[in-house]
Amino acid sequence: MLQKLRDIEKREVGNVGRLVMFSEFHCSYCDKLFIGNKDSYKRQDHCGCQRNKDKKSHGMTGTRPYRIWGGMKHRCEDITNPRYGGRGINYPYSWKTFGGFWKDMEEGYSDEYEIDRIDVNLGYYKENCQWITKKENIQKMHQDKNDYITYLENRIKELERRLENG
Repeated sequence: MLQKLRDIEKREVGNVGRLVMFSEFHCSYCDKLFIGNKDSYKRQDHCGCQRNKDKKSHGMTGTRPYRIWGGMKHRCEDITNPRYGGRGINYPYSWKTFGGFWKDMEEGYSDEYEIDRIDVNLGYYKENCQWITKKENIQKMHQDKNDYITYLENRIKELERRLENG
């Protein structure tokens, strides 16, 4: 458990110069004394020493499924990508880790398959994803491209309506 021992000083942090109180803490897990701010530690019960204690490796780092998962996360988190993150395509919290993703998607996987979203206007999640061949994916992408164009046209009309209405 973390125990705050005493306040030490207020310091300016960040670009806006927000004042933050720095305090001395004691971690009962590892008997470490350290200085930090209460905002950083208010939801934790340790200094960080327990962070990796219970993590178990899935043993699949570097494999093709792991790279597919990483690519999916990257596309969703890139808000400059207009086909994924930029239009709100996301994934469930449980897929933040490879283990959560693999638990849902291992069934039906084969090295000749790629991940596919059944409805391209929805995010990545178990019920909306399937494994398909590259050939099937290419055929589907032509249809998805037409769907995306329709989506953009509708979005433009919506924005034009908003501008007209003030």
